Amino acid sequence: MNDGIRIGRSTPWLIMALASGVASASLWLSVFLAPLFLIPLQVAFGRLGKKGAGLAVGSSILVLAPAEIWRVADVGRGIAALDILAALAFPLGAILVLILINGSFLERIPHSVRTLALGLIAGAIAAPAVASLLSDEGLRAALTQSISRLVERFVGVLPGTAAAQQAPGGPPVGGYDAAALAASFDPAEMVTTTMNVFASCYAALFCLLFGGSWWIGSRLSGEGSAARRTAPPLSGFRAPRALVWPFLASLGLLLIVLYLKAGLAYRAIAWNLVLAMSLVYAAQGLGIVAHVFDRLRMPRGFRIAFAVAVLISAIGSPIGAALVAILPLLGVTELWIPYRNPKGVGA
Repeated sequence: MNDGIRIGRSTPWLIMALASGVASASLWLSVFLAPLFLIPLQVAFGRLGKKGAGLAVGSSILVLAPAEIWRVADVGRGIAALDILAALAFPLGAILVLILINGSFLERIPHSVRTLALGLIAGAIAAPAVASLLSDEGLRAALTQSISRLVERFVGVLPGTAAAQQAPGGPPVGGYDAAALAASFDPAEMVTTTMNVFASCYAALFCLLFGGSWWIGSRLSGEGSAARRTAPPLSGFRAPRALVWPFLASLGLLLIVLYLKAGLAYRAIAWNLVLAMSLVYAAQGLGIVAHVFDRLRMPRGFRIAFAVAVLISAIGSPIGAALVAILPLLGVTELWIPYRNPKGVGA
């Protein structure tokens, strides 16, 4: 049974399915837009049903796999099986997760719980590979060397450096103490910090990728599609009430791990659990903000500009980061404070 929209005879159903698959593969191969590659496949699930989505998935793999093999192939030594496996593991695994999210055998489980559970399971499966990657001394040395070169180039053009003083067109200029500035950068420490941060959030990023792709693709699948009916607008999203207990348990685990000053592995597990759970409540917090905008009849352009401004400020300033951090708190406290229901919680 096709659970997608009924496609009229004049609609090129086959072309739509193939185009979705090719678009997905193209996004993945673009590298820069790779995080979006699941969205066309989810649109196919929502608009064309499972048969159309199966064709889209198949066409995506048929384009993606040979291109990845060509990308990693070493003409001088031949094709290394492990390199190919490493290159294909993530995209094929992510497509499998998307199929499971849309599986009818999980229809009794809320989609937010599905994406959260599958993202954490994927993170657990990927943990050995992530640990191996982060412990690779060759990779660490290469990253350290690259950062050192960037720092040298940056410091070399600052006022007060030898390069700046020898530049034609005027007397030497004062300014930054280049030596002190260069000494303040420790490339090895920067690499270590970056790797630790990645280890502490990669599973949460999986959850964000799967959940975001499912929701955006479902909303884009069109009015009347089954997927769009199961993906409410952001202003109407609420996390399942029972999810608060795993969320509080993950917070308790994180506090214990930090208090005991446990090793990186334990800290990474605790942080991934907390961040993954927080994503669901951050979405609920965004839903509250969207509900307020709906009530105030804010123009769509203003909403987009507001979201972009908050995102940019979150990256560039502590105040913006604090605003983003408030979203999960806003979402979880709606269990007791009826932000969107003046009559009371559960009314």
